[in-house]
Amino acid sequence: MRIPEVLVGSLITIAILAVGIGIGHVPIAPQHSDGAIETYTLWLTLFTAVLGVATIGLWVTAARDSARQSRETEITQRAYLSVEPAGINPFKKTPPSVIGHIIVRNVGHLPARKVSIFVQLSLSEDRHFVPPVVERSQAEGSRAIHSTAQVRQGSETTEPISNLKARPRVRRYLYVWGAVFYHDGFTDGGTTTFCHRYNTASRSTSGATVSIAPEKARYHEDGNDAT
Repeated sequence: MRIPEVLVGSLITIAILAVGIGIGHVPIAPQHSDGAIETYTLWLTLFTAVLGVATIGLWVTAARDSARQSRETEITQRAYLSVEPAGINPFKKTPPSVIGHIIVRNVGHLPARKVSIFVQLSLSEDRHFVPPVVERSQAEGSRAIHSTAQVRQGSETTEPISNLKARPRVRRYLYVWGAVFYHDGFTDGGTTTFCHRYNTASRSTSGATVSIAPEKARYHEDGNDAT
């Protein structure tokens, strides 16, 4: 039992005991005196006052418990969208290029609605690349993703294969970054930002095409968050 409930229960018990004591001290006589009636009335008034305070306390405690339970239900039942790497893959374009892919998965219980996605592919020699902040107005789409379901999404930008070769003793990285916005079943503020880092040295070549497997991705130290 929580402390507020113990306190309220104690107040009710004290009130009942108080009126009992008060009534017990009322003189028993063939004819009730005015003093006895006044004493009885006083104790009854005190009992009513304490009982009223205790009742209000119970209402406040019940309201607080209801709000907490609603919040706990929201946390456990809401939709949660995670973003997983899906590799760097060939893109049919002139000149030959690659595109970044992600998988958006609903790991919550309720369907995610109004899902809009923004995905970019950036090439950089900066190991500590910081992805720009994404505004919801930049994201596209308004789809639904049910619990345990997933969607695959490609980046809006591509990168020519010829740019992937690094200079001597310099590493180059492909960053797949962006954000997902959605209604989580309770509020419209669900957001997942992501940034997956690929070392271009881990690329595989097959004829004229180049790819990097999803397992080569690393969750970058910047750009990954969720609300």
